[in-house]
Amino acid sequence: MSSLAGVISALNAAAELNPNDLPVRLHLAGALSQDGQLQAALAQYAAVLAQDPTNLDALKGAADTAERSNDNARAGAYRKLLTALGGL
Repeated sequence: MSSLAGVISALNAAAELNPNDLPVRLHLAGALSQDGQLQAALAQYAAVLAQDPTNLDALKGAADTAERSNDNARAGAYRKLLTALGGL
């Protein structure tokens, strides 16, 4: 198991124990994105945004990840929100 896979596994376990821990979910989303698991990363960013729709880190991460997955419409929507909130 690579070190990143170990980090993802530990963060998944932590997120399952406390689904409302947004920093853990953000960290998990970043690790998943880094590992190329873009749809799983987007799901984690969406979970954060469901609880905190103005979370700038989640919006930026979701926009970047959607762009990497060639979902330009979704990336654009996240960037529009990010800009409206002053995050760009």
